[in-house]
Amino acid sequence: MRRTNRANQHRVRVGSVEDVQNLFAVSAEGRPLGVALFVRPAPNRIVVLHLGVQPRSLGGRYANTPVLIRLMHGIRTAARAAEGAERIELVYKDRQPMRLHG
Repeated sequence: MRRTNRANQHRVRVGSVEDVQNLFAVSAEGRPLGVALFVRPAPNRIVVLHLGVQPRSLGGRYANTPVLIRLMHGIRTAARAAEGAERIELVYKDRQPMRLHG
């Protein structure tokens, strides 16, 4: 995974995977709090490749939970806006995809 910043635009590249979309959560001060990486491998599917948030140590026991929920809501909003997207899948290594929407 590689992150670049050009003219206040953040982009992420994941190996040879094309068209990786990203969603960043930032604080009011512009500090990164979390990121979601997802792709649309088929017209009816959105697959979440990665969800990452700041460690809990930076804001208390459950500080990252609202950030994670907002990122997931952002992915769901993107899925609703994408014509034909019927489901969202969250994939982890060695497990079957988990269906989140649809």
